Amino acid sequence: MTIADRIQQMRKQNGLSQEQLAERLDVSRQAVSKWESGQSIPDVDKIIVLSELFETTTDYLLKGTQPTSAVEHTCNALLFSGAGTILNGAGLIAAIIIWKEWQTVLSVGIGLILMLLGTGIFLAGQVVGVQNREGQGGCLFCRMSGFYRSFRFPAALTFWTGWRKDISD
Repeated sequence: MTIADRIQQMRKQNGLSQEQLAERLDVSRQAVSKWESGQSIPDVDKIIVLSELFETTTDYLLKGTQPTSAVEHTCNALLFSGAGTILNGAGLIAAIIIWKEWQTVLSVGIGLILMLLGTGIFLAGQVVGVQNREGQGGCLFCRMSGFYRSFRFPAALTFWTGWRKDISD
């Protein structure tokens, strides 16, 4: 399918005549006719207006490349980021509760393992959503889990020092 075919198809899908399209683009009806017959190609500024009018990308008009939805990538990144954040929170809560009950090194270890899994899931989400560089998932993760991440180092330090004491005893 050529650019001429795509312009004609999009015009018809939007229920516009050549004259109506020409009025919206501030060109003559003959110009639209020449575009659709392949006798000429619209200027770049007209292609941009066409893409906005037809609610498609300039890539689709020029090359026929179907637009991919950025929403899909954002949702995937948000899903992974949300799941990772929930696991981070669960790890922190598990470490605190188990530490209160047993006060052993393993209690902190269980929490750290859950937090590592949460971080791994978050990173997987960033790989899945790599095409969406606005970082919606990353921003959500930073906002939601900033509090949780502040506990990682002290918990790891407690785990490491407790583990070292157990070994030396």
